[in-house]
Amino acid sequence: MRNRISVMIGFGGAAGLLAVYITVLSLAESFNHAVGQLLDMWYWILLLITGFGIQAGLYSFIRRKLRTRPGGSTAELAASGGVSAGAMIACCAHHITDVLPLLGVSAAALFLTEYQVPFILLGIFSNIVGITMMLVMIQKHNLYPSRLLHNYLFSFNMRKIRGITVLSAVLVTGFSFFLVSRQADRAESVPERMIFNLETIVNDENFVTIEVKPLNLEFNEPVRFQVKMNTHQGDLGFDLAAISILEDDKGRILKPVSWEGSPPGGHHRAGVLTFPGVDEQSKWIKLTIREIYEVPKRIFIWNLI
Repeated sequence: MRNRISVMIGFGGAAGLLAVYITVLSLAESFNHAVGQLLDMWYWILLLITGFGIQAGLYSFIRRKLRTRPGGSTAELAASGGVSAGAMIACCAHHITDVLPLLGVSAAALFLTEYQVPFILLGIFSNIVGITMMLVMIQKHNLYPSRLLHNYLFSFNMRKIRGITVLSAVLVTGFSFFLVSRQADRAESVPERMIFNLETIVNDENFVTIEVKPLNLEFNEPVRFQVKMNTHQGDLGFDLAAISILEDDKGRILKPVSWEGSPPGGHHRAGVLTFPGVDEQSKWIKLTIREIYEVPKRIFIWNLI
């Protein structure tokens, strides 16, 4: 009956940690956000709450057993409980990222987001270390019942297992923090992509209006222009890709790769005209559309410096 109480406390501890997790995320964002995070990271969360639940059950078991003995071992029990509490703090630490921006501490939020996995590993290994500490106490004070499974489990030297666990925890979590820091350094060393948000240019000659806007231009990436054409005199029966060229200040002349939009004809046409990418040394680009309604050249120029 008493062992059942410890099992129930273990399940209660796991459920309590899960409730804390959901509450923190719900207060920071929303309940739907909390559920979404739970579904995305269920395998990590399952390890965390399982480890914490086992600690809670073992803590209850040891506490009841030691109460029946004179003197007990309060200091050791307090130490194990401290590891248990530390595991809970560690496993929740990465979710402070959801709260800190609300307090204006964005730098700390960025740090915790970047090191999310190492913090989770820290929580998991804290749980494992806490469990091994409690198993050491059970073995030291001979608190386990004399049954085949228990006798086999405690035939191993729990102090050595605890030492191996602590060493593994330090190595794995330390390496994870190091690995993430190296990845962050490499990310910072990569030059930021330059994306141009250029303005719309309108040409209105001889009863035809053409509006052209570059779409998020990037060097060495396909150059895409959003083109809108309107007229109320005749129709727009021409192949835009066949009469357009793109130039840069280096003298390169590029022909269109594709036209995705309205077919020739009608009074109104729209679509995207795509060219090969321009070099990062380019200072300006010029789109020329030839021979529309007796206008030899309609020219659109954008500066890139």
